[in-house]
Amino acid sequence: MEAIKRGYASTQSLPLKTDSKVFGALNIYSAMEDAFNVEETGLLSSLAENLAYGITMLKTRKAHELAEEKLRQSEARYRSLFQNKHTVMLIIDPTDGTIVEANPAAVTFYGWKYDELCNMKISGINTMSDREIKAEM
Repeated sequence: MEAIKRGYASTQSLPLKTDSKVFGALNIYSAMEDAFNVEETGLLSSLAENLAYGITMLKTRKAHELAEEKLRQSEARYRSLFQNKHTVMLIIDPTDGTIVEANPAAVTFYGWKYDELCNMKISGINTMSDREIKAEM
């Protein structure tokens, strides 16, 4: 009824979809009766497909940007926790026992320079046996 009040005599509605899932519609109105022939409907269908593709790409890009931002925030929290702790923390490669990362408290506690500590194996600074270390890791 609202369309008639505005003087529209024809309407064309086309789905906006991605992967066969409809997420919206493109609605086009005309004051002319039977305004949309087969050729125009084909062109408008192409327009709807292009719009759907563009919208999908924008949503994908936005989701990617949000995921990257969450990853940056997570890394910042990890860094803050790891670097500012007073507790000794080491990250150890479980395949060979190499110390991959050490926080400032670990450097102070063990007395090695950071670069030296991060090139050592946990067995070189730990008093447990190799079997006990492997069991822990």
